[in-house]
Amino acid sequence: MRTIALALALLLFTSPVHAGELDGKAIYCPATVTGYYFDSKKATRIQIRNSKVLNTWFFDQTEYTAGLRYVKWSANTKHKVFPPQYWRLDRQTLKMRHSGKIFQCHLSNKAQIRSKLKAVIARAKRKNKL
Repeated sequence: MRTIALALALLLFTSPVHAGELDGKAIYCPATVTGYYFDSKKATRIQIRNSKVLNTWFFDQTEYTAGLRYVKWSANTKHKVFPPQYWRLDRQTLKMRHSGKIFQCHLSNKAQIRSKLKAVIARAKRKNKL
C-alpha cells in the first residue's frame, strides 16, 4: 500500500513536457495575412511578400519554446534584423503579440494557410488593372 501511495505522490509532482508538442500544428492570422506552422521544434512563417509570389521564410535558427500559457520564438538571426523581432502566442486565446501589436489568430493547417493566401493573391490580381 505504501508503494502505491508513493508512486501516486511522485506522479502528482512531475511536470509535463512541453518541447515539440506543437509539432504538426498551425495557425493563421487574418489581420496580418500570415500563417505559422510548427515542425521539428521550429516555427515557420508563410506570408505574401508581394502580390505576385507566395514566399516562405523559415525561422531555422531559433526553436520555439512552449510554456503552459505562451509559445515564443524570434526571427532568424542570420538575416541581421534590427531591432530583433519576437513573437508570442497565447495558447488559450490564440492572440499573437508581435512588434507591440496584438493579432487574433485561428487554428489551421499548412494546406489551409496556402489556400487562403492564394485566394488573397487572386483577389488582388482581379482588382489590379495593370
